Amino acid sequence: MKPVKVSFGELHASIPWKRLASFSPDVIVGVERGGIVLAALAAFRLNAELLTLRASLYDDSKPARALRPVPLVTCGQLCVRKKRVLLVDDVSNTGRTLAAVKSLLLSEGAAEVKTFVYAGKADFSCRPFERCLAFSWEKAPG
Repeated sequence: MKPVKVSFGELHASIPWKRLASFSPDVIVGVERGGIVLAALAAFRLNAELLTLRASLYDDSKPARALRPVPLVTCGQLCVRKKRVLLVDDVSNTGRTLAAVKSLLLSEGAAEVKTFVYAGKADFSCRPFERCLAFSWEKAPG
C-alpha cells in the first residue's frame, strides 16, 4: 500500500493550537525522528522548551517492515522534574511507543504528561491513523 502524502501546509492547518495551548506545557518532548518537526512547531508556538529523544516500535522503512516487541527508547538526561510535558510524535498506531515514553517521563518526575500526534491515538491528534503517511520533509521512496 502506497503511503498517503501530507503537505506541510495541511499538517500545520490541522494542528489544534487552542487545545494544545490550554494544556500550557513547560516542555515539549519530540520523538526523533518523526516527531521532531511537529515538536519544533509546538515549542515555538507554545513558547516552551524543546527536548528530544529517540523511541520507536517500528523500523524506519515506508511502510515499516519490522516491529519490535517493545519500543526502543534512547535518550540523554531529561530535565522534566515537576514540569508539564507535551510528548509529540508524528503518528501513533498502537499507542505503545507513546505509553513507554510517557512512563519514562513520569518516572523522571514530570508533573503531568499529555501526548500529541498528527495521526492516531493520543490526547491530542489531528486525524485518525488509517495508513502509512509520507510527510513533505521526508525522503521520497525509491
